[in-house]
Amino acid sequence: MRHEQYKLVEVDRETLAIEYETSDFNSPNIHRMFWPIGCYQLRGFGCVLADAIGKPAKPCGSGQFSVYLGNGNHLTATLVNGGSTLPVKTEVFPAPKPKCRVETRWQYGQWEKYTKKGWVAA
Repeated sequence: MRHEQYKLVEVDRETLAIEYETSDFNSPNIHRMFWPIGCYQLRGFGCVLADAIGKPAKPCGSGQFSVYLGNGNHLTATLVNGGSTLPVKTEVFPAPKPKCRVETRWQYGQWEKYTKKGWVAA
């Protein structure tokens, strides 16, 4: 299965962003992009922004994301330019190779290892 995830992060002290991390389909690289948030709203009793930093974000369409904080609390965020927002920062780094004693390969965005059953996810 291909690696993809969204997360709410602070790029610097003034910029909140949605971090999107995905694996490259053809080469063993991880791409990380940061999309700036234009506005956000906290909903629930006693929740603060610090509780949302680092939590997984769920895309809701058209540049909107929801972050669940537990106990019915959540944060709703909208990207600066909605669905056409460009990332403020992009990083590319090698995908860590799994520790296996058998032959491995990068296939379709993930590491695979060769076993008696053939190629399986590592």
